[in-house]
Amino acid sequence: QHDLELVAAEPRDLAALEIERRSSLAGSVLEKIAAAEPSEAELRAAYDQAFGSAEPVIEYNAAHILVKTKEEADAIEKQLAEGADFGQLAAEKSTDNSGPNKGDLGWFQAAQMVAPFADAVKALEKGKVSAPVETQFGWHVIKLIDSREATPPNFDDIKAELAVQVRRDRVQAEIEKQLAGAKVEKTEGLSPDLL
Repeated sequence: QHDLELVAAEPRDLAALEIERRSSLAGSVLEKIAAAEPSEAELRAAYDQAFGSAEPVIEYNAAHILVKTKEEADAIEKQLAEGADFGQLAAEKSTDNSGPNKGDLGWFQAAQMVAPFADAVKALEKGKVSAPVETQFGWHVIKLIDSREATPPNFDDIKAELAVQVRRDRVQAEIEKQLAGAKVEKTEGLSPDLL
């Protein structure tokens, strides 16, 4: 009976060994691809891809009060028009986790926010408050605290991060190349329950 168990297990063991061998070879190839030190040209290309946009990027610092209904948002808008403190109302009324921080969302780019919210922020003047804006999260009353043109980081300061990105890109490109040229063959005679 012991001999029969060994014979039955052998195809599964061989398959496992083959999978492990291929995985090890693939890992070794990808390690070699990633290991080579990125050239200055590769680093510059990665920097330009991330920060070389001709258009200046604007960042916004805004606060909001998020509520569930338009009626609630309208009431908040009215209170603000009558002189209520935005931060205090945010702390009392906002349903998201920015409430304790007086609604402050910190600095962000418009592209990081859902379209109706981003459009409202872009249209605001510093210190002004929006009319209620509906998004998938509810109704927002938004206050623009400030805006600024984002300054790209200095190339020399982020060389290490760029090198990591170049290595990742190389590995991804190699994986995609191998997948594009891969030929899948079905092996007959190996029972799926052995795998």
